[in-house]
Amino acid sequence: MPSNTRALIIVLVVFALAVAVINIYRWFMPKIEPVVLSSQTRIYISPTQTPMPAPAFLTYTNGECGIQLNYPTGFAKSQDASGSAILALPDGSEALFITCQAGEKITASASDKIETIQIASVSAKLYRQTVEGANINTLMLRHPQTKRDIFVAGSGQAFEDAINSLQIIQ
Repeated sequence: MPSNTRALIIVLVVFALAVAVINIYRWFMPKIEPVVLSSQTRIYISPTQTPMPAPAFLTYTNGECGIQLNYPTGFAKSQDASGSAILALPDGSEALFITCQAGEKITASASDKIETIQIASVSAKLYRQTVEGANINTLMLRHPQTKRDIFVAGSGQAFEDAINSLQIIQ
C-alpha cells in the first residue's frame, strides 16, 4: 500500500474518532434546568450523577502486531486479516483503533502535546490532540523484535486503561 494511502487512512481514522468523541461529549453532557422559587429568583441545579462501578475488562491479543492490552467489557471487536482492529461500544460512542505495519514508520500530524513514555522498556510517543473540543490520543511505538510500527488511537478512560495495560508479546 503506498505511503500516501496509509497516511490518508490514518488521518481519516483520527477524524472519525474525533467525530465520535464529540458526539459522546454532547450525549452525556448534563443538562442544567432552572428551578423557579419565585418570580424574582432562579436557582440552577445540576443533576447528580451516580458513581459508576469499576468496569470489568477483557484482554485483546494481536499476534500480528505483537501486543496485548485490556479493554472494557461491552466493547465489540472487529478485526481484519492485516492485524488491524477496532474495539468499540455498539453505539459508536467510544472506540479504540489498533493497527501495525512493517517498513516505514507511522508519522503523526501536528499535536497539542507529545509525551515520550515507556511500554515494557520500549520508548513510545503519546500524542494528545484536541479537535473541536474533543481529546484524541494516539500511541505509536516500534515492536523491538518484529520491528513493526504499532499505532493505538482512542480517547477517554478506555484509551488510558488500554495503554496502561499494554504489553509487548513475541
